[in-house]
Amino acid sequence: MKKIFLKLYLGLSLLIALQANANPTDLTGRLTDAKGNPISGAKIALAGKPSAYSVTNKEGAYTIVAEVGDTALVSTSAQFSKKVVLGQQQTIVLGKDASPVIYGTGIVKNNAESTAAVSTVFADRLEKSSSKLNVSNALFGELLGLSVLENSGVNEDKRARFNMRGLGTPMVLVDGFERDYNDLTVEEVESVTLLKDAASLAIYGMRGSNGVILVTSKRGKYNTTEIEASYDRSINFAEPFVPMVNAYDYAMGLNEALANDGLSSQYNNYELNAFQTGTQPLIYPNVNWADETLNKIAHSNSLNMQVRGGSEVVRYFTSIGYDTDKGIVGVDAPDASIPNQFQYSNLNVRSNLDISISKNTLLSINLLGKLKEKSSPMLSATSLMETIYNTPSAAFPVKTENDEWGASTNWTKNPVADLANAGFYKYHTRTLLADFTVNQNLDIITKGLKARVSLAYDSDAVMYERKNRDYRTETIITSFDEDGNPIDIEYNQIGENEGSYSFSHWLSTQYHRTTLKGIIDYNRTFGLSTVSGGYIYELTSLVNKGIQETYNRINNSLFMSYAYDSKYLLDASFTLASSNILNPRRKWGYFPAVSAAWVISNEDVMKENEVVNYLKLHSSVGILGSDNMDFDAYKQEYKPGSNVLFGNFIGAPTLQMGALPVRNLTYAKTLSLNIGLEGTLYRNLNFEVELFHNKVYDILTGIGNINSSVLGVNPGYANDGERTFKGFELGLGYHKNVGDFKYAVNGKFTFNRSKIVNMNERSWKNDFNKATGHSVGQIFGYEAEGFFKDQADIDNSPVHTFSEVQAGDIKYKDQDKNGVIDQYDRVAIGNSSYMPELYFSFDMNMEYRNVGMSFLFQGVGNYSAILNTTSIYRPLVGNNNISQHYYDNRWTATNQDALYPRLTTESNENNEQNSTIWLQDRSYLKLRSAEIYYNLPEQLVNKVKLDNAKIFVRGYNLFSIDKVDLGDPETLGKRDMNDDESTGISYPLYRTINLGVKISF
Repeated sequence: MKKIFLKLYLGLSLLIALQANANPTDLTGRLTDAKGNPISGAKIALAGKPSAYSVTNKEGAYTIVAEVGDTALVSTSAQFSKKVVLGQQQTIVLGKDASPVIYGTGIVKNNAESTAAVSTVFADRLEKSSSKLNVSNALFGELLGLSVLENSGVNEDKRARFNMRGLGTPMVLVDGFERDYNDLTVEEVESVTLLKDAASLAIYGMRGSNGVILVTSKRGKYNTTEIEASYDRSINFAEPFVPMVNAYDYAMGLNEALANDGLSSQYNNYELNAFQTGTQPLIYPNVNWADETLNKIAHSNSLNMQVRGGSEVVRYFTSIGYDTDKGIVGVDAPDASIPNQFQYSNLNVRSNLDISISKNTLLSINLLGKLKEKSSPMLSATSLMETIYNTPSAAFPVKTENDEWGASTNWTKNPVADLANAGFYKYHTRTLLADFTVNQNLDIITKGLKARVSLAYDSDAVMYERKNRDYRTETIITSFDEDGNPIDIEYNQIGENEGSYSFSHWLSTQYHRTTLKGIIDYNRTFGLSTVSGGYIYELTSLVNKGIQETYNRINNSLFMSYAYDSKYLLDASFTLASSNILNPRRKWGYFPAVSAAWVISNEDVMKENEVVNYLKLHSSVGILGSDNMDFDAYKQEYKPGSNVLFGNFIGAPTLQMGALPVRNLTYAKTLSLNIGLEGTLYRNLNFEVELFHNKVYDILTGIGNINSSVLGVNPGYANDGERTFKGFELGLGYHKNVGDFKYAVNGKFTFNRSKIVNMNERSWKNDFNKATGHSVGQIFGYEAEGFFKDQADIDNSPVHTFSEVQAGDIKYKDQDKNGVIDQYDRVAIGNSSYMPELYFSFDMNMEYRNVGMSFLFQGVGNYSAILNTTSIYRPLVGNNNISQHYYDNRWTATNQDALYPRLTTESNENNEQNSTIWLQDRSYLKLRSAEIYYNLPEQLVNKVKLDNAKIFVRGYNLFSIDKVDLGDPETLGKRDMNDDESTGISYPLYRTINLGVKISF
């Protein structure tokens, strides 16, 4: 018995001793990102004890009361998260495995817990861009799987075009709600995530088929205050204008074209000599309209200030941004109250708050207000450029010798006069984006249960105002005698000068969007198993100004996840969605998805591996949807018909049948398959490989080509179109610190091939005529064999049926060998004009002590366009101009190895067919952005109570390597699948140099 008591005593003493030695103590450490940069304001909380936590300071340091070996959850304001086992004097590194995977529903996992295919870019990379007016232009080459192409335009209209894996433009969510990405400034954005597979997209129902871009704005931090201010001054250099011929060459070219058409000359020798010598410029002018109207340099300014910080109870982020931009119009306005410039100003004010009402309740409030104002001359940017390019230098003088604005009967618009006199448009935009979210911990009901309710209201209105007036012009007509000598000059005035401007204003566009979203989420770990799941409800109502402009959508989603030992992951979701665009009887859609992942690096055999730090294999399959179609397609269409005369001969309007209704109208569906491998090697090398196959079916497609016209009515559409998009993505990144020298290199490459499976194509004589089986947007045309040399060449060639041909016209290859050139000789030429098959980027960042630099190249391949720009590639017809490039490379009897056909003033269907003559390779490699910066020495900035001060020079679109002779490859071709080819006449793109400073304290 004594032995038993002795054993109990010794055991109890040992237990007490062990307990005494296990008392918590202060554990210290440091938190950094993968590149060694400190992370401030991050929270390190003990697992199971959320009230026991520490917050990192500006150096990333922390002190937490815990035991060695305790498990803690690390979370940052950028939503990085990671479970770690605590030690003394520990450095915690948040690498690829800790990077956030944001689903847009309030659920955020780290990469090691996710089965989805996503790509994310963070604020530090976005802010290197010098694109201040259009935050979308900061995404070139940054997100693997997203093709970003530049648009031409003025000010904020120069926003980038997005396309995800060829499928189309992805939906953009800002803080979980559908919004315009360009409403933000770069400084407001914490991260941008691209969702690109069924595992992440199925919950979006009928809006997920083209992918989703999730933009997360910055939030406050624990127990810190950070203030940043920056100023950028941009110098924008317009790309060179397309040179047009001078007055003499225009006159000679027009006479040549008329001679080719068998017509008499327009200009006699006297006039030609006057144009050539320039001795009578007010009668025989030589006006360079681009030089008269446009400058080559414009300026922009950007000022931004941010305050970020908080405490345990309240965290805040506040940002104020003010941007201005002035265009390149070079004509002075009559006075300051009548602006004739493309001007832009924008004020953004954002406030994000997180309020811990209790230890179980968090209230988040996001508010963004915008005041935006644009002004422009009465000529829009496109109209101005068309007038400049299409008006010959010989047309008329800017002003006549009577000090009147010049004009002519053929060219009635004087661009200089219009800019100086006609007036202006002004656009006032007011935007409010507001959302409120309550997160409730429901551990009181069962551990791991949470609820989240969000309400968002967005409102936007654009008010136009206009001041305009008429002005007088004067034409000049010279009469000649039989010998071609001038005998009289006649001046004719057209219109009258109005002294005052007429004023008008109206509401142009307006919308308000309301979104209600609720989620119940359960997440709990049982031993080695972690189980989670929940339900999401979302109701969205968008009301635009106009008829049939209200869009109501409902999503109901169930989801579940299972993870075993942090190695084997399984996710499943099922969404039931509806849209009021569809027939009320068939408005519901069903979207299931299943995905799995294997975190190979968490296997026991891999844990001590010094080469493989993180490795994950993931795959997914599911159904996505799109309701992108017009309202009431399921109803019979009626439209105004011709008038019917009654006995009194008074016409009465009638209705006639339009397109027949779509039977069994449904939404387009996408079967999405994805498999990927990602990881980190040697702690510094990140890689990602994705293979994808997307089958899009039930596309609403016209059936007029497969129905007989004997019906006498438009047969409308059917849900039987089908396309496939398949390819792969490869991303590589390497970073390293060598003493004071830091560098990082990244590369991204995407290959995406599309195929039209069914488009209800008309019947063709030959298989090579068919678009079915080719890429979406594949160009079809004729294979040119040069130009006809003479009549004998025409006689010995296949008969060209498009129009009568003569020497200098294009000669086509007879593909079907029947001796006739007609529609059945068309073949696929070049590549798609819709989207490039190859999209790639390469960037490098280097820093040595206080000096650093970075650059990003981005390019595309397998991308084509047809050159059909009026005056530039289609000269003279319709009283248009002629470019110097065409004039120098036109066919003549002495230049039969020319690039382009003979000049003509008449429409020539033979020469205007799509053909290899007009085919343009749009591949390019551009230096999208570059930066050189200097961080002022710490001892210097500390003297003025600053933490950091940085001065920088940034460049944007600095140069392009391409095969386009005139203009820019991105301004040609299609803008989307439904667009016609672009004319190519557009407001010039800019090469931009930014000078700026950024301070923080």
